[in-house]
Amino acid sequence: MPARLEKLKQADAALDKVRIYLRLAVKWQWWTPGQYQHAAAVRWAPARIAPTLPGRGDE
Repeated sequence: MPARLEKLKQADAALDKVRIYLRLAVKWQWWTPGQYQHAAAVRWAPARIAPTLPGRGDE
């Protein structure tokens, strides 16, 4: 179980990096706010599919 938890933490850290990069893309006007909203919706899709996984849902 600890190995699985470590992998989940690594995945969350990687998703945090993606979120930061997406925000920078909007700030630097590489992306429109609508593109950011779409990417955010795709990023949170796993939370809607499996809200009981650790690190997902309305924490």
